[in-house]
Order: sequence, then C-alpha cells, then structure tokens
Amino acid sequence: MGAPDGLSAGVGANGEICVFRCYEHLFADPDLVSGRSVVSAMFTIGDFAPLGQVSVRMRRHYDTIGLLQPVRVDQFTDYRFYAADQLKRLNRLVVLKDLSFTPAQVAEIIDAKVDTVELRGMLRLRQAELAERISADAARLSRIEASF
Repeated sequence: MGAPDGLSAGVGANGEICVFRCYEHLFADPDLVSGRSVVSAMFTIGDFAPLGQVSVRMRRHYDTIGLLQPVRVDQFTDYRFYAADQLKRLNRLVVLKDLSFTPAQVAEIIDAKVDTVELRGMLRLRQAELAERISADAARLSRIEASF
C-alpha cells in the first residue's frame, strides 16, 4: 500500500509507519553534469522534526544555535525546509544531547567527524564526569539526611 499523492511513507525509529509530506517537486535542481533534473526530498520543519523525534520548538532552537540549519528557507513564507540526509545529523545530535554533551561539544563532535576511537574516549571521559557528579550528589544528600 503506497502513500497518497504528495505524501511519502517511511519507518520511524520505533518501527512505526510514518507518512509525511514530501516537497521534492519544489526543489528540482539542474544536474550540471548530465543536464537532467535532480530532485531531493525536502521536508518542512513540521514534517522533519517528528522523524528525528524532536519537537518543532527544539528543532528551531537547533537552527538558532547553529547545530542544524535548514537547507532552504522560502523567501516568501519563511518556511524552513530540510533534506532527508539531514536526519542523520539530527539523530546524532539528539543522542549526544541525551548523553549530556553541551551544544558546543555536540557541534565539535559532529562537525569534526570524530572517529569511533575518539568518540569512545569522549564517552569514557563523560562517564567519569557523571560518576564524579553522582558521588558528589550522594555525599551532599548524606549531609542533608544527617541534619534531620
């Protein structure tokens, strides 16, 4: 079963079927090598954000701080359009943010194309930092409980 005209179907991160509008017809660019038209799938922020399991508000925030900017912004409507290949960056951004990396660290990791070995090292360092914070919080909690 295909998606209705103007819509595309895909599988979400949790295995659910997603249907979203595809604006590929709006962005046909000439292929300079062959002279043929090359079309890339483009999504509005409202369609793109749920694919990466983030809110539209958070998606706008990522744009504002420069972590993930739209490929195109319509000059008349100010609609933001994202390419399908930007979903990989959004997914990495969400995972790194969930691991408590700062936006600056996330940008550095993603933009520098940190290799697996470096990323493992960064994760070990982050693990040590979090363990230290947990230990300090536990000591603080003990002091509070002792004051009762």
